Amino acid sequence: MSRRRDTTYTPAPYAGDGLEVVANLSSGTAPTAVLVAVAKWHERRKDSRNRVIASKLRELVAANDNRRRR
Repeated sequence: MSRRRDTTYTPAPYAGDGLEVVANLSSGTAPTAVLVAVAKWHERRKDSRNRVIASKLRELVAANDNRRRR
C-alpha cells in the first residue's frame, strides 16, 4: 500500500549568508593540510561565496602557522 505524501509543506526561506561552513571554525579545528586542501577546492570555483570561504580558510591556515611558531 502506498501512502500519500503531504505536499502542502513549504520550508522556511533560507536566512543564512552562505558562509556558515566557516563561521564556527577556529585555528585548531582541523590540520593545516586539510584547511589548505579545502581552500584550494574552493578557489577553483569562480563564484564570490567560494572565494570568501577560501580566504577565511587561508586566514585559519595563517593562524595555525603563527600558533606553531610561538
